[in-house]
Formats: sequence, structure tokens, C-alpha cells
Amino acid sequence: MTYPFITPPQFFLTHPDREAFYEKLELIPWEEIRPGVFQKYILHGGKKVKAQKWHCQDCHSDAMDSPMLTVETWKKIAPQDGIVCFPCMEKRLGRVLVLSDIHPTATCPVTMVLRHVLSTLSQRIPQKHDDSV
Repeated sequence: MTYPFITPPQFFLTHPDREAFYEKLELIPWEEIRPGVFQKYILHGGKKVKAQKWHCQDCHSDAMDSPMLTVETWKKIAPQDGIVCFPCMEKRLGRVLVLSDIHPTATCPVTMVLRHVLSTLSQRIPQKHDDSV
């Protein structure tokens, strides 16, 4: 099994006894620290190492590619915090995400790409005009 996040990351790449490390890590149960977020610690070679994994609370898929949303939108989607994947965000919201849902200054790659795509699409989609005036 691979773990999406292990601290320190260079530990498992350079440690000569990494097989024993992973065997010990498998024996420790995961602790859920908030909905969809799990972690465990191991003391190995004199170092405390943390492993984390996360998945969507609804569909249990890998939710690492989820964008950062505004606080207002996030509170509507996940009032108890935790992890929700992109498709489940839209299901919970009851509509597709729009540019105003995306955090305006977040610099994570997924958020930056989505912000750019939604911004470009909003400029290309014709606006509704009221011809009755």
C-alpha cells in the first residue's frame, strides 16, 4: 500500500530499513481526525513518522484533486468540515460550481486551473439580455 502523505517524505526514500517501516505502519490502526481524514504515527529508527490518507465522505474516492472553495460555499457543502470530492461537492450544493464558489487567492494547482477555466468560460458564454426594454 502507498500512502499519499508521510512525514518526513525523504525518510522512506533514504532509510535502508524501509520494508520493516512499512510492515510496522500496516499494523497501526488509522485514527479518523475529521470526516474523511485519517492519520497514524509510528516511531521508527528514532524518528516519529506521520502517515495520512483521505477520501471523500460520500463516495469514498480519493479526494486529493478537490479545489479550495470560499468559506461561505464550503460551509454549505461540509458544515462539519472534512473531505468532499469535486463531483460530491456539486451534488451536495445541488448545482455546478461557479467562479464565485472558488477561493479567489488559493494557489493550489487544482484551484488555480479551475478558477482559470471557469473565468474563461464565463467570458465566452453569452449573457442573457432583456429585449423587452
